[in-house]
Amino acid sequence: TFTFIDNPSKFTKTNIMISAGRLGYGKRQFVLSLRHRPKHSKKTKFLMKKGKDRHEEYQKEIQDINDYGYIKFRRDLHKHKTIKLKELQIISPEKAVYGIIDVLDITYTKEKNLIINLTELKSGFNSKYYIQMMAYAMALNDLNCKLVYGREYKRKEGEKREIGYLFPNPKNIKNISINGRIYVFFNKYKQPFLEIVKDSEFAGGFAELNLGVLKRLKEYQQIMVNKIFDLSSIPHDK
Repeated sequence: TFTFIDNPSKFTKTNIMISAGRLGYGKRQFVLSLRHRPKHSKKTKFLMKKGKDRHEEYQKEIQDINDYGYIKFRRDLHKHKTIKLKELQIISPEKAVYGIIDVLDITYTKEKNLIINLTELKSGFNSKYYIQMMAYAMALNDLNCKLVYGREYKRKEGEKREIGYLFPNPKNIKNISINGRIYVFFNKYKQPFLEIVKDSEFAGGFAELNLGVLKRLKEYQQIMVNKIFDLSSIPHDK
């Protein structure tokens, strides 16, 4: 493992890393997020609190990596058990994407395949959530994808967060399959998983979406590198 400093970019060649959530932003919203923290109205804060409560209700029977235990996670993974975790922060050095997945199921089969199901919990639906889910799938399709464990750093307690291995040795992985879903709390209908990656390749329409998200990733990285914060040159988001 490696000591974790609150700067995921140090694990990438480009030194510019973007969160999956921000990749879902339009260009103007992305630039604004770099300039200052957004100010929310009372109504928005109320809805955010309501959404957070729903998250916690859904996740209450699921452990995070700290409660599960990193060493136990590694052992159970190699024992081919299906492991379910909540609020798992991942970092992809290859794709330069990071983020926190609401719920992740992972199985390493005896045939040396990885089967991953990821669930994003939402109070409502927005098409940008598919971009966020796609970004997570891109990160998880990186054989060197890492996870973060340890409590958030507190100077008085001297705790440190660390980077750990999410997957077995890449040499011992044949294929990765990734399924994902946007789970909307108020939707009464069944919300099945969609096949995003099959045998390490993006499936169906997700192959085209993958190219679009990669293009957006490079574009947003250039904004950060060149410090393009002038909104007058950026058209309004569609």
